[in-house]
Amino acid sequence: MFFRKMTEEEKRNSTKASGTAFSILLIVLLGHSVYTYIQTSEKGPSFTIMLVGVVVFFGSDFLYNMRSKWRDRGKKE
Repeated sequence: MFFRKMTEEEKRNSTKASGTAFSILLIVLLGHSVYTYIQTSEKGPSFTIMLVGVVVFFGSDFLYNMRSKWRDRGKKE
């Protein structure tokens, strides 16, 4: 019952919620990184975590877009 098939609206809402949560997480990590840098004059682990999150997000976004373009290219022919 918990893992039932999601409707299209639920999929859209889930995508929006995950994007919002990711954005909030990045803002909080950025704030913590800046605060740590001001207090100790060194970059803490929050900065590294934030950068890894950004790289993973944009990398996966790029790969998914390339995959869908590649798949759509085969359908047009």
